Amino acid sequence: MQQLKAPNWKIALGLPALVVLCCIAISLSPIYQLQKDRLSIAILLDLIISAPLLYYISIYKTTVSRKTVIRVFMIGLFIGGLIIGKDSSSLLSTIKHWIAPIVELWVIYSIIIAYNKAKNKALLTVNTNIDFLPFCREILYNITGNKKVGNLIASEVAVLFYAFSFKKVQAVDNKTRFSYHKNNGILLILGTVLSLFLIETSGMHFVFLIWSKTAAWILTLLSAYTCLQLFAHMRSVKARPIHLGEHNLELHNGLVGDAIIPYGLIEGIELTKKEPQEGNIQKLVLLKGIEGFNCVIRLSETITITRMFGIEKTCDTILFNCDQPKLFEEAIKKMRTSNSPH
Repeated sequence: MQQLKAPNWKIALGLPALVVLCCIAISLSPIYQLQKDRLSIAILLDLIISAPLLYYISIYKTTVSRKTVIRVFMIGLFIGGLIIGKDSSSLLSTIKHWIAPIVELWVIYSIIIAYNKAKNKALLTVNTNIDFLPFCREILYNITGNKKVGNLIASEVAVLFYAFSFKKVQAVDNKTRFSYHKNNGILLILGTVLSLFLIETSGMHFVFLIWSKTAAWILTLLSAYTCLQLFAHMRSVKARPIHLGEHNLELHNGLVGDAIIPYGLIEGIELTKKEPQEGNIQKLVLLKGIEGFNCVIRLSETITITRMFGIEKTCDTILFNCDQPKLFEEAIKKMRTSNSPH
């Protein structure tokens, strides 16, 4: 099997950019004013065909997803609308109303198919515990070709999955899997917040109806989705315990945050509720003023953790909660010993 190589970004991005610059230069030239009909069509075809084709050739047989060509096409269409929109209204209108929607529907279809594959594998696998959220991130990254976009979409997909789909809750054995929601009562707190939010949303809906029906329904829909996110997070807290893998410690807090830590990077663990004064600190909590912590892990190197909506943050000190902190500390020491070089 042929191994894929990294793309040459100077060529992959430079060639489409050169096409765009040439098209802009032509549109500003005196010749363009004399031959608008012909040149406007030629410019548009260059932007939506030549530029994506050059990009595709540049990334062919590389690690970059071929679906990223769609972004070059959409950018070319947008630029074409800006520089020749008035001069090629018929062709541009046809593309906007027919080709662009088809491309968008195809992207949505691809995402739905990827989601179903991830969901079915996560639900049907019995003997292997699959963590749906990072699995979904990986699939959507392969589809979109962009890690940030993939993480963002995966976060939204995970809301639907944990709110409606997941069946299996990973067992907590306090050896390799540890819960973090039982002793601090966070689910009760979040449930109370969710109930109050639902009541408040209903009241505000009728208040806003007096002013504007549109505003009332927009506010209600946004609030309803916020409630859905909170509900999904509450269910994912049970489904995603802290996991001590073979080589990495996997810290989770529902949909709020994830940290994958190689045991070799763990400099020390401290069982405390006192916040450190030094270090690049990140808390794996949703409600900072309410949700506490009882464990502090210090790292020898900075790592990247993934927060809600796929937002990435760097840190070298992580604060989190564990229901059995002493057992967790002992388990970490054993894993560090077994992973240390002999």
